[in-house]
Amino acid sequence: MADARVLVAAGAAAPDAAAARLDREPHAEVLGALNAKPMRHYGGASRADPFARLDQPALRPLPPVPFEYAEWRHARVNPDYHIAVDHHAYSVPHAPVHEAVEVRLTATLLEVFHRRSQRPIARWRRRPSDSRTDVTLVSGERLPGHQARLPRSGSLSVHAPAILVR
Repeated sequence: MADARVLVAAGAAAPDAAAARLDREPHAEVLGALNAKPMRHYGGASRADPFARLDQPALRPLPPVPFEYAEWRHARVNPDYHIAVDHHAYSVPHAPVHEAVEVRLTATLLEVFHRRSQRPIARWRRRPSDSRTDVTLVSGERLPGHQARLPRSGSLSVHAPAILVR
């Protein structure tokens, strides 16, 4: 049977009353006791000894900017200057109509890149979509002759952009 302290530290259910008592102890104390306990297969050295000798000298400080997970997708710009991402339409400038673009999605932001450019052609705050007809657009992004085709009411909801980059 595994050591009760290991089970408690791993978040497993306590198998007996002694382990239940350990579950109430602060985790730092339990982990400190585990790391200081000699390991019989390593000549009596504790877990803390190899860490201090091998791992700790190689550790570096965390970067100043936290890592932000991003997902990349491909999209095609429709004739109405929109791309569809997660059942939501986002407007882009009219230049890449009918062309493929790359979309970078983070938890809060959507960026559109054209022809592997380093700078996005459009950047939007990511919006949760309640329906398949939700649209985020800027009327100024359309050609003058197409301004009259903007939705005025109905099932399309027109949102002002949070961020738009040219």
